[in-house]
Amino acid sequence: MEQAKIHQDYYKFSEYVSLDRFNTYWFQINEVLDLQPKSVAEIGVGTGVVKYLVEGFGVPVTTIDINENLNPDVVAPITAAASALKGQTFDVVLCSRVFHHIPFADVESALENIQKLSSNYAVLVLAAEDFRIYTALRLTSKREKFFSLPIPLFLKRLILKATKASSSYYYNIWKVNSSSDTRKSHVDALIEKRFSIIKSYPVPKNHGHIIYILKKK
Repeated sequence: MEQAKIHQDYYKFSEYVSLDRFNTYWFQINEVLDLQPKSVAEIGVGTGVVKYLVEGFGVPVTTIDINENLNPDVVAPITAAASALKGQTFDVVLCSRVFHHIPFADVESALENIQKLSSNYAVLVLAAEDFRIYTALRLTSKREKFFSLPIPLFLKRLILKATKASSSYYYNIWKVNSSSDTRKSHVDALIEKRFSIIKSYPVPKNHGHIIYILKKK
């Protein structure tokens, strides 16, 4: 299976930079900055908003992406990122929502490259198969509290099939828990071959994104 080919329309502002995704941006940027890095490598450029915000706090970011049209600092697939950087390492390697675009068989190679690029830590954001109802409660001058109720995944597949929904869903080769091979326990085991998992959690407003904070072994 080849890497997913992503049409340029995938990066339309209203779709790619949705409110849900901005929420995920906040969590991944917060986790990166909490590690107090002096240098960051970002695999998967997207719109460039993460690099812009992280560098706004005084941390230089080197971007790596297979798509030269996104103007990364280094053009390379994730499975060849380390060799493209020729031994350069970074305090934190951030890789957000890239793994689901590559074959699951390439995940170990991707993790190996992240390990080689990292001198200390890595932050991963993985897409997860999820379907749930969300609700929020907010009192004036207080932060919102979010609650969610999971719904069986087979209903999601039926709805997508019935509506023939066209979305970024179809650019996903796999997701965490999308099959028995990609169940979270298996994904965690692959990660733990090269990293210690400091913590992992679903983004509160979007359980379709799981954030991992990793320490290099």
